[in-house]
Amino acid sequence: MKKFSLFCFLCLFSSFYIIARAGADQAELIEKAKQERALSFYTNLNIDESKPLLDAFEKKYPFVKTQLVRVGGTAIVSRIITEAQTGRHLWDVAGPLLLYAKEISKRGLVAPYHSPERKFFRDEFKDKEGLWTALVLNTSSMMYNTKLVPPNIAPKSFDDLLNPFWKGKISMDTELYEWFEGQLRVRGREKGLEFMRRLKAQEPVFRRGRAAQAELVAAGEFAVTVEVYGHRAQEIKDKGAPVNWVVVEPVLIHPLVSLIAKNAAHPNTARLFIDYILSKEGQTKVRDEGRIPARSDVPPKPPELMRKEWKVEIVGLGEEIGEVRKLYAEAFGLPTR
Repeated sequence: MKKFSLFCFLCLFSSFYIIARAGADQAELIEKAKQERALSFYTNLNIDESKPLLDAFEKKYPFVKTQLVRVGGTAIVSRIITEAQTGRHLWDVAGPLLLYAKEISKRGLVAPYHSPERKFFRDEFKDKEGLWTALVLNTSSMMYNTKLVPPNIAPKSFDDLLNPFWKGKISMDTELYEWFEGQLRVRGREKGLEFMRRLKAQEPVFRRGRAAQAELVAAGEFAVTVEVYGHRAQEIKDKGAPVNWVVVEPVLIHPLVSLIAKNAAHPNTARLFIDYILSKEGQTKVRDEGRIPARSDVPPKPPELMRKEWKVEIVGLGEEIGEVRKLYAEAFGLPTR
């Protein structure tokens, strides 16, 4: 009994020590950030969703002046690489899609950081080296117009889109690279490319922008869009549009991830910001802005946007982005970029 009591005391003492040490480390980080007083954040995240995050961070740490640079699509890679090549180190934290983050990381431009908040994230949503942690989850879903699609034809898988009913009624993005890469990985390269050839025969119409395509489906211009992020589809449905959405397991997840620049001008503020956006408070703010948080103890609204029981596949871990672009263009007869 005495040995058990001693063991309990040691465990309790150890827990108090860890908590105290963590608090001391955080206090030290804050003091260092006070000397830097600034933060530059580059992201693919829309301004109306990313700015509230920075505003909340500034409110919590009013000594920091933040700068937001919103860069769409692949342009974030080009900008960061170009700046590095010219010796300009202008970003502290980046929030790109994982496919683009990989391109930045492989050039040695990212510093590892094992934030204490990472323990609240599924293993799929962070790397072992500490180079990236998911900030926002984008779930891949098909969205179709319920007025144009009979219930017995409603798609339950991407293969259902090969039905003759869908010919000429499918909308696809000209840069559906992550979905394409994920499908090749899930199906296997050979079977994946064969599926793409059959999908091309359905004469999909290509346009730029998932959100724009979703609006066109809602308006009845197309019967289905191959991919729209789940939170956007639900948002449109909640507004009363005649649409429904469906996910296909394994559900492709397009995470926006957090990176710290290896040559950050404000490295301590960068770590403080990462801690904040990965914290329960920060991830709740992500959810409040209508996005799907990556942290396990912050469920999305509504909960069906991301179910714990789903089998998931993280996109952006397979083919190199240049190879993905080439294969996508070849598969669908699009201009190469």
